[in-house]
Amino acid sequence: MVVTYNKQIEDRKYKTAMFPTIEILDGDLATPQGSVYTSLGFDPFTPSNKLNYSTFNITDNLTYFLGQHTFTLGLSYEHFTSNNLFFPVSNGLYVYNSISDFKEAALAYKNDPTNPVSPVNVEKYNLRYSLLPGGAEPWQKLNVATYSFYIQDEFQVNEQFKLTAGVRGDIFAYDNGTATDFYNPIVGAMTFKDEDGKDYKVNTGAFPKSRLLISPRIGFNYDLKGDKNTQFRGGSGFFVSRIPQVLVSNQLGNNGVNTAVINVTDVNYPFRVSPSELPAGIIPTSTDISSLAPYVVNATDSDLKYPMIWKTDIAVDQRLPWGLVATGEFIYNKTLQGLRYIDANLKAPDRNFTGPDTRDRFPASGVASSGTGANNTVAQARFYNPQVSNVFVLKNTTKGSSYTATFKLEKTVSKGFGGMVAYTYGMAKDIQSVGSTVQANIPSVGGQNYLGTSYADNDIRHRISGYASYRFEYGNKIGGSTTISLGMVSTSGSKISYTYPTSGGGNDLNGDGQNNDLLYVPNRASDLLFSPIAASSTFAGATPEEQQAAFDAYIEGNDYLKTRRGQYAERNGGYFPWLTRFDLTVVQEFTVKVGAKEKRNTIQLRADILNVGNLINDKWGVSYQATTTAPLSVASINAQGQPLYRLATQTQSDGSVTLLKDSFIKSATIDNVWQMQVGIRYIFGN
Repeated sequence: MVVTYNKQIEDRKYKTAMFPTIEILDGDLATPQGSVYTSLGFDPFTPSNKLNYSTFNITDNLTYFLGQHTFTLGLSYEHFTSNNLFFPVSNGLYVYNSISDFKEAALAYKNDPTNPVSPVNVEKYNLRYSLLPGGAEPWQKLNVATYSFYIQDEFQVNEQFKLTAGVRGDIFAYDNGTATDFYNPIVGAMTFKDEDGKDYKVNTGAFPKSRLLISPRIGFNYDLKGDKNTQFRGGSGFFVSRIPQVLVSNQLGNNGVNTAVINVTDVNYPFRVSPSELPAGIIPTSTDISSLAPYVVNATDSDLKYPMIWKTDIAVDQRLPWGLVATGEFIYNKTLQGLRYIDANLKAPDRNFTGPDTRDRFPASGVASSGTGANNTVAQARFYNPQVSNVFVLKNTTKGSSYTATFKLEKTVSKGFGGMVAYTYGMAKDIQSVGSTVQANIPSVGGQNYLGTSYADNDIRHRISGYASYRFEYGNKIGGSTTISLGMVSTSGSKISYTYPTSGGGNDLNGDGQNNDLLYVPNRASDLLFSPIAASSTFAGATPEEQQAAFDAYIEGNDYLKTRRGQYAERNGGYFPWLTRFDLTVVQEFTVKVGAKEKRNTIQLRADILNVGNLINDKWGVSYQATTTAPLSVASINAQGQPLYRLATQTQSDGSVTLLKDSFIKSATIDNVWQMQVGIRYIFGN
């Protein structure tokens, strides 16, 4: 029996008193959508950001031998507790249109810290405040118990063949006692829609139901002739992985019960270093949740299950002459229970765009914003229940699969020499690579609720790796050794999603409230409508015809986009150029045998040259960066429902600004030059 307990504390804090987050734009009140020029102060996510969690586990295994069978039976109990405090923007966020505006507001505070108004308007003020009694911090406590059992039979059929079979069961049980206080009856009374358009209810005060998950599996190892020269091995089975519990506990933080948000624009709120100093009336004193401005809700589906995949593996190892071993292996994974988010409050699309790009268009597309809160025209058009905004629900999906095929040739170490070279080809697809608490901006054509399978974030098509190492020794009582190793990794580039820009007005093309729309690649750029680009101090301007010609040239220069003519770009469909790098290691040892037992003491000198190819030629081992992943921005949508675009510009090496030309340029960072590290150590009596 094994009993373990561990506890971790990962609180974040500042070394100074409270201070707001400040963003200063490069515009003024005439251009309120100016870009951020600089930021200062606290980041908005560290104040009141605390986390501690503990795990208690008891595991008991029993092994029983019966002839050719080895049985293993086991029971396990685990209790996990997390205490999470995530209170973003509780320090306050000020957005000023210019440096002069900020200076004027800050000096006014310095001269009179009690002045209830500011001499200049704040472009935006954002603050999250507590709704709990006494303004208590909104702690999120999660308790999860896991009950597991398993049985396995390792059957040695004969000297050549071994068969292993087993089954595992897991029950994951959440304690609803920590969730009931966060039930929001207003949200509970609302009717939403799931991804299939069916009526859907959301309960912020209940965790997913307890579930028993059964995972059968089988494996084998077959020595073909009993001489360990040819070996077949493989297996198939179901495997359960854990949910990152923050995805579940997030509903304890975003529910309209424990916190609320102030989000106002163009107001004369005074500058304060702490929200506690704000004049009375800015932070509401009422904790009545029925009077709140619309807020985001997070929830988990009552039938949510832990992720499960069906993994199958088949491989063969073959000994060859000269100490070589060849291996071929194929692994296939099929998603049985994956994770995804839906926005249960988002209305379905109701029409389509015109022109070559006929993607779905949501009801809020083209609606002018007026009114506030639940009476805002965009909110009423976009949401089934405008009293709240996005309602993100964590659910399961069965879509997704991956496979890899690997071929490897390895030289076992003999006479100081060894090495390996391997090639892997793989593909991974899913509908959403869930990596954060709310991932609503997955690049798509149809929107968050209508995702299709595409390439996963970790999809890498080709990978070649290898190394060669040689060690030679010399001397006897006094001697040493030298080891030289050269390693190599060469991969096809990481993936890119080509979309419309994620910032700036008008780039939510389909009107679903997310700037995540995948690019449409025309058969000819002249099929699209372009708006002129006005001249500026750095750019001469461009006509629609000039942009069309430049966009066609850009597409033809992109190995991926030119294959998507007349189609949409795919999520993670694009890719960076190949990257190949070599690393060199030299280890020099000086040894001396001392004492009656002649124990060897060693002084070891080591030098590692990372990206050694770049030392030989400064063009080798240099990666690329994308000039942009958003070559087109949406300028407007005409009365006929067809978008008008503008082509992105590019700053050249001489400082001139041109229409977009290149997909990639060489990266100029410290990670793209050779680096060397040296070390020394003394090894006693080895």
